[in-house]
Amino acid sequence: MTYTNGQEVLSRYELQDRLNQSFPLNEPPEGWDIYYPPEPIVDLTTARLSLKARLLHQVGATIVAGFTSNVLGSNHVYPLSETDQTNMLAIRLMALSAQINQTEFTDFIQCYAEGETKSDSVYKAHTAEQIVAVTNQANLHKQTILLHFNRKLKPQIDKARSVAELDLIVW
Repeated sequence: MTYTNGQEVLSRYELQDRLNQSFPLNEPPEGWDIYYPPEPIVDLTTARLSLKARLLHQVGATIVAGFTSNVLGSNHVYPLSETDQTNMLAIRLMALSAQINQTEFTDFIQCYAEGETKSDSVYKAHTAEQIVAVTNQANLHKQTILLHFNRKLKPQIDKARSVAELDLIVW
C-alpha cells in the first residue's frame, strides 16, 4: 500500500522509516492519506491493438484445443498443436496417395475418446478414408475459428469508436 501527503507518494515501509514509527495498514498517520493511483488513460488505438492481441491468443488456444470427430465410430477429440497439424498434413498426403494408387493404408493419429482428458491421448489407427475425413474436419475447425476472428471480430474492433465499445467485444 502507498501513501501520499499531497506532495509525494511513499510505500508503507518508506513512510514508517521516515516517521520512525509503525502504524496500522488502513490508518495512515496524520497528514497522510492512502494513495490510489489514477486509472491509466488508454487511447483507442492502444486499446484496439491490445484487444486484437488478446483475441488472436484466443484464436490460437481454440485451434490447439482441437475438435471432436466421430470418424472412428464414436466421438474422439483431436488436439491440434502445431506438431499435430504438421503430422496430420503428412499423413493426409500419404492417405491420398494410397487412395489414388488404390492401395491399403493405415496410419496413426493422436486422439482421445470424448469424456477422457488430453493426458489419455493415444495414437489410434485410421484408414485412408478416415484420415482424409478427419483432416478435412481439422481444416474446417481451424478455418471456422480464423474466419470468426477475421470476418466478425476484427471488423467490430476496427469500427469501434470508443474504448467502452471495445470492452463489449468478446470471443
